Amino acid sequence: MEAVHERDWPFRIINMREIIGESMGLHPDGHYKRLKIMQDTDQIAAECDNLITEHGLDVLEARNVVVNAMLGDCFR
Repeated sequence: MEAVHERDWPFRIINMREIIGESMGLHPDGHYKRLKIMQDTDQIAAECDNLITEHGLDVLEARNVVVNAMLGDCFR
């Protein structure tokens, strides 16, 4: 099940790595999950603007990656 469904349903989606990590006292930041739940390409690109610039990425190409790789799988 996709993490994006957390915004529409009253439960939290977690995977086995999160369960194991939390049992060890590790709490990952979950940036990818937070961005994916947004479901807004422009907002995601804006929040990642500093990383796009820092790594010298093309803004349009990065936006296409968000659409196709990050959000595209939610609609298949």
